[in-house]
Amino acid sequence: MTIANDGTLSLALARRTPDATGLTSTLAGDLRSLFRVWNAKARRNVERSRYYYGHNALKDLGIAIPPSLTSIETVVSWPQRAVDSLAVRSRLNAFTGDESVTDELDGIAAANDLYNVYRMAVVSELTHSCAAMTVTRGADGTPVIRAHSATTCAMLWDWDRHRIRCGVTIADVDEWGQPRAYNLYEDDCVVRFERLRDGWSHHVMSQPASRPLMEPLIFRASLDRPFGMLRISRAVMSITDSAVRTALRSEISAEFFTSPQKYLPYRRGLKR
Repeated sequence: MTIANDGTLSLALARRTPDATGLTSTLAGDLRSLFRVWNAKARRNVERSRYYYGHNALKDLGIAIPPSLTSIETVVSWPQRAVDSLAVRSRLNAFTGDESVTDELDGIAAANDLYNVYRMAVVSELTHSCAAMTVTRGADGTPVIRAHSATTCAMLWDWDRHRIRCGVTIADVDEWGQPRAYNLYEDDCVVRFERLRDGWSHHVMSQPASRPLMEPLIFRASLDRPFGMLRISRAVMSITDSAVRTALRSEISAEFFTSPQKYLPYRRGLKR
């Protein structure tokens, strides 16, 4: 996996499950299931990121557009508008409740730049139908809050308790954008996987919350789709593709219309 120029995650390398040797059968099974879901959804998630950033490729029907002109860059920003029109309306501004608690929460939020992180997480939530926020313990013991898009995390749904059962996130990447650390979030622990030269190491850290320290942000969840609906749906992508082709055909037609006036000789006796 690498970071593309448009800011999306490419699929040059499929995500490989870290070595789970030494883990309990439950933790190892959850890890494998999460990576299966992750890889199954990865291509469509990256595709929607490309639509949001306007890097979606032209889907030519092979009829009206000459092959030599299909490389002309034509951008239609409808997917981005579909996301941003709602994202700008969702803001985290403050906490309410007991003053002593809110003061502590404000301090944690300021230390993690949470208000800006939330704005970015909402964009990812609307683009992919869900995103996630996680809490881990920093080196100095303070809470570290991070946001993850669907391209950098995966979750499994607990149908009995109506929440996620477990989740995994990319915790760190190397200079080439390849994951070198993952965090696995369970009801009673967080498992940290780190890539070594000759394999993977893991460290299990217990936590008393009795639920994963990972919370999904979900847009329009339903009984059939607990992880929500997409703003960049198949319908949005389809009409965007049609609009891109229409815009490109218009540009090509305009160029061909002006070409005779520039390059064809005028007939004798006609005024220019």
